[in-house]
Amino acid sequence: MATSVPPNTQPKLMTMRVQGAWTGSGLRTDVKVRHFDPLVMDEPEELGGSDQGPNPMEYMLGALIGCESVVLAIVAGEQGFAYTGVSFDLRGTLDLRGLEGVDGVRPYFEKITGTIKVETPESSETLQALAEEVERRCPVYTTLEAANVTFDVTWQAV
Repeated sequence: MATSVPPNTQPKLMTMRVQGAWTGSGLRTDVKVRHFDPLVMDEPEELGGSDQGPNPMEYMLGALIGCESVVLAIVAGEQGFAYTGVSFDLRGTLDLRGLEGVDGVRPYFEKITGTIKVETPESSETLQALAEEVERRCPVYTTLEAANVTFDVTWQAV
């Protein structure tokens, strides 16, 4: 006799494809995602690039902001949390010696700091509960958290 499995325990897998190519110019790489114009990735001149676009770590911070914004909208809808706007100001700190190959120095962010301001009439306690759920469910946040990146990000109601 077959047993039924609750729907939320069934995997809902999604595979994403991104393509990229070095342009033959310095450190620039163009990355293609679906039907969008290519994302230009480069390094600032002081790191050997030609500053034709954000570097990959800047895109990672942008991905964190975008992901938290999406998850915030989802969770706010589920919780009946009212808001009219949100703004992010994040900074990622990394030790360039990791990129240079120094043993024992990780090449990714050590710490992410900043402020997330949510325009809301909700209480600071309600906002904090929302923030905790957003961070628990945000794929980019949890990926960075699993890499032991330290977060010092303040959520504020404005």
